[in-house]
Amino acid sequence: AGVVDAGVPGFAREAAGSLLGSGWTLLRNALNAKQITALRLAATSAAEDLLSRDPQRRGNRGPRRYSFGGASTTHHMVHLQAWADLMDNEALRSVLELAFGGQYVAVGGGGDFVLGETDTHQRLHVDL
Repeated sequence: AGVVDAGVPGFAREAAGSLLGSGWTLLRNALNAKQITALRLAATSAAEDLLSRDPQRRGNRGPRRYSFGGASTTHHMVHLQAWADLMDNEALRSVLELAFGGQYVAVGGGGDFVLGETDTHQRLHVDL
């Protein structure tokens, strides 16, 4: 449970149940190839920008650990179209509607990346 294929009959109900029961779900195939490519390019560009300002790789979340949102003046990345498109995703929206009955608000979106040879970890957390 927790890993659900978007588009399969009943996927939204299964994913919403997992989200409410365990606090997480993974929607496989929620993005199409064009969305994946756009997000990969945007994330790569943002990561390269962050790394260009940190030649010693100190990170902004610990050694070699980076938060996209933490590096942005808006504290998220939804001002970029690839991230905004994630918030307007039909599969995700159907799961959230079932889980929360329309009573939810998206307050941002970002993500983290970690360079190789990082010897520390970050606990699961909420960035609010």
